[in-house]
Amino acid sequence: MTVSCASTADKLLFPLKLIRVALLIVFFLLGAFSIVATQFIGIVINFLLTFLFSFLSNFLKLFNENQLDFLKNLKEIWLSFTKKLFIILLVSIMDAISPTNIKITYKYDSSLLPKDTFFTTNDTNDLISNINPFSIFIANHQIYTDWVYLWFILYSGNLSNFIYIMLKDSLSKLLIFGWGMKNYNFIFLSRKWKTDKHTLLNSFNLLNFKSDKKNGNFPYSLVLFPEGTNYSDNRKVVSNNYCQKNNHPNMNNVLYPRITGLRFTLRNLYKTSNYLYDFTIAYSDIKKNQFPEKIYTLSNTYIHGNGPKQVNLFLKIHEINRIPGLNLNTPFESPEDELKHSKIFEEWLVKIWDEKDQLLENFYENSSYILNEKISDLNNTDQLKELNFAEKNNYKVSLLSQ
Repeated sequence: MTVSCASTADKLLFPLKLIRVALLIVFFLLGAFSIVATQFIGIVINFLLTFLFSFLSNFLKLFNENQLDFLKNLKEIWLSFTKKLFIILLVSIMDAISPTNIKITYKYDSSLLPKDTFFTTNDTNDLISNINPFSIFIANHQIYTDWVYLWFILYSGNLSNFIYIMLKDSLSKLLIFGWGMKNYNFIFLSRKWKTDKHTLLNSFNLLNFKSDKKNGNFPYSLVLFPEGTNYSDNRKVVSNNYCQKNNHPNMNNVLYPRITGLRFTLRNLYKTSNYLYDFTIAYSDIKKNQFPEKIYTLSNTYIHGNGPKQVNLFLKIHEINRIPGLNLNTPFESPEDELKHSKIFEEWLVKIWDEKDQLLENFYENSSYILNEKISDLNNTDQLKELNFAEKNNYKVSLLSQ
């Protein structure tokens, strides 16, 4: 009986890998605790300053209400800064365990691409993203860390301070960390629409309020995944059943999207957000009919260091006021009228997801998104730009050179 050298080496290295993971866990916990402590210090200082200035204003008449508003903005700036610290912590750990390259392909059509959106590099070949500061991101959901790469895109555009993501309600109950995430105004959902509808509405009202010039003109980038969950074998069965129920062909590489949350989001944020950034996510090591969550398990990624080698993003941008079925600015005449517009929106979103399905089909077969002429809106008059950053080909997702 023989044992391969590779197998023997893996066994010898395994204890070292465990030590590395243990050290990184300690590093993460210390970093996360430090960030939460920074939040706490900022909140306490802001409370004391507010009390002091209110006293001086009420009794000594030294300040008026407008002059006190800067304290509210100061708290927001402080807490948003700790968001940036968190993505720095996350990406530093991921870069130490399993470095990842990022590749962006986007539709470069002046009639569709906002003037303030572009991707380039600086003199040291670092990624520079210029993104509309009031935007909504959607994407297909492959693995749990998809949102980290979208957050990194925002980091490269100096917008990482103002990201908002949707999470399971149970995460808000985590000791210490739950409180820290609440300070970020992340949106915690129970997956019960009657409850979540009010949660979302309160969050959207807050985003609209803070984005007003009178209240600080704070940007926001809201990230959500209409599929609602990761792409997996079990969920694919559910998705296919839903496709059959709606007389729609099965989707091979994505899950049938849910419309309610996204439609509600767009209808409530359209006055402050003009663009929907539509990302398709693929990982280079994944082959057709494979499920990324089974390849990039926690043990593979964080113990063995076998995380994604390259993240491939395809970007399309939609003007929100042109999306059909939203019926913006006009109340619905009846429940039947609302249902009719909801169906129109669903048809539009499903078409977008069919395009994603075809894009991923292209990618898995040819390692490139740009091949199939059947993809709608990709015609001869459009120019597609592929951007490859960093060492020869791809930009390395790392903060060390930022």
